[in-house]
Amino acid sequence: MDDTPPEPSPIKQALQKAGIGEPKRSALAGLEHVTPEYVNAWEVNLKQVKGKRYTPGLLIYVLEKGDPAPPVNANGHHPNCECDDCKYIMYRTCWYCKKYPCVCPSSPEDEEEDNDYDEDTDT
Repeated sequence: MDDTPPEPSPIKQALQKAGIGEPKRSALAGLEHVTPEYVNAWEVNLKQVKGKRYTPGLLIYVLEKGDPAPPVNANGHHPNCECDDCKYIMYRTCWYCKKYPCVCPSSPEDEEEDNDYDEDTDT
């Protein structure tokens, strides 16, 4: 028989990564609004805002309270994150829709306007 324990759920893995142990990890994983993305968003936000004053206890309080998740960028980091990956995304963000990857609908009229130029400018 295989005596290896089953792989923990993604929610429990996110909670464990955030430093939350048992039995609180199982209690939080049972809450309907708690998802791995929700845990990550709050963990990143609290670490950015609180810095060295961040503790897993603060994260537990916020997760139990059930407030809406704070905004995150495409990397799942705080919107003002200055890591190299986030700087790359900021550089690549569309100037018009402000998203990465761009979500602008491409308009055939716009493409035609870009290619409409008169080669006969001698007259």
